[in-house]
Amino acid sequence: YADLEEIKREYDLEIDTNTNKEKVDGIVLAVAHDEYKNYKVDDIKQMLKEDSNLVFDIKQVFNKKELLENGINLWRL
Repeated sequence: YADLEEIKREYDLEIDTNTNKEKVDGIVLAVAHDEYKNYKVDDIKQMLKEDSNLVFDIKQVFNKKELLENGINLWRL
């Protein structure tokens, strides 16, 4: 949902859109789009590498208790 050109211009960052659907080391949820609110624990686990369990939920979208009970290391601001 991010404007990649704006991110580059404003923050000088290149965004990896992960178009190959590769598993990741961690997830940073920085916006509360409705699509993300519908993610279940299994959806999150499917995105993470087998030995990874780190999720940064900046907007407090996910159910903390549910993630922790399922072995997800959840960080919030």
